[in-house]
Amino acid sequence: MGVYKALGKAAVEGGQQFLKRMGKAKTLPKLAPQITDTLSRHIDITKGADIPELETMLKGVTAGDESAIESFNGFTKTLLASDKYQANVAEQTRAVRGYTRPDAVENLRKLGGQTNFGKTQRTIQGPVPPQLADKTFDQGAKTAEEAIMAGTTKFVKDGDPFQIRNYAAGYSPRGQTTKVGTRKTTGRGITSEGNTRKINEMLATDPTITPEETAEFGRIMAQAAAEGMDGDHIIEVSRVANAVRNMSPERRAAYFEVMRRTNTPTGNHPKNIQKLSKEMNQVVKPAEIRALDNALRNMDKRGKSLLEDLLGM
Repeated sequence: MGVYKALGKAAVEGGQQFLKRMGKAKTLPKLAPQITDTLSRHIDITKGADIPELETMLKGVTAGDESAIESFNGFTKTLLASDKYQANVAEQTRAVRGYTRPDAVENLRKLGGQTNFGKTQRTIQGPVPPQLADKTFDQGAKTAEEAIMAGTTKFVKDGDPFQIRNYAAGYSPRGQTTKVGTRKTTGRGITSEGNTRKINEMLATDPTITPEETAEFGRIMAQAAAEGMDGDHIIEVSRVANAVRNMSPERRAAYFEVMRRTNTPTGNHPKNIQKLSKEMNQVVKPAEIRALDNALRNMDKRGKSLLEDLLGM
């Protein structure tokens, strides 16, 4: 009785087991790695249904039987063609469905079949999206699961904004979640010229600010942080910085003189700071600013001023 028959129905011989057994019996001819991998995969997929036929062919190939060699060549050509076809289909599926990486199809197939997302049991059933195309908080997601199923990288949990990174990666198909505030302080905005945020704050702050005002600004920011809130610049530092960035020193001085006369503090002045919840500062306010910018751009395309649009002219 052969080894294969001895295994019986109690255990199905896998591809690697079969090839290892044939090698020990010295009935396995020297095969290219691609052929070996293809045979092993085929045996695993078919649960060993072709093992008797394969064993006969391989023994014949080892013995130099021309009929067996011809049969084996035809068999392997069919398998290789099938593998190539499946690879092409997988690649076309990935491209058509918008998968962002070659291994995403398999990684997300596994994720879609999971009953838990990490330690949390899934509450939304169905296939997961091929990518998270939405990079805003507009979907209103409150958990990582809700964000993924809505196709967005952003969600707000318990008032804190989070984002999902490296979605569909092999080591963690559901990606990694980090607080948006943490993300901002771990590299984003750092350029060869320095920290963009710090540069903008410096440009937007009136150079005549007093040490007492600077200290008061620091106190308000620290107090906001201690209360679990954000210290928000009422007038955005990036807007002021962009306005004065290319000004001459004389023109910049005149700009801040106008701001002082009109009692319009900018930059890191204590009167330009307000306490906001993290959700309001990092989700709601940016959305409002984007909406305003879009409206202004659309007005410009129509050739209307803001006043004309407000007056319905």
